Amino acid sequence: MNATGIIGINKTVGWAWDLSGFIIPLLIIQISTYLTLYFLKVKTNLIFSILSIVFLVVCFKMNSFFLISFLSSILLFLSNCIYSIYLKFKK
Repeated sequence: MNATGIIGINKTVGWAWDLSGFIIPLLIIQISTYLTLYFLKVKTNLIFSILSIVFLVVCFKMNSFFLISFLSSILLFLSNCIYSIYLKFKK
């Protein structure tokens, strides 16, 4: 269960999803989305932004918290973006 191994669900039937291949593209998507929101002058929560990127880096570096940090990063990222856009259009 590391960033180069195969992480999956239901390995008894012989299939699994390799989540390690999604880390680098998600990191690029997150950083580019935060930069786009910054250039559009959408106010994001700085702590959530930093935490979502840190969780992806932790996911890449550590073996034991791979799935937890991967899901935490995605949830923080999505909630931060959705709430920031909601506040922008609420005004």
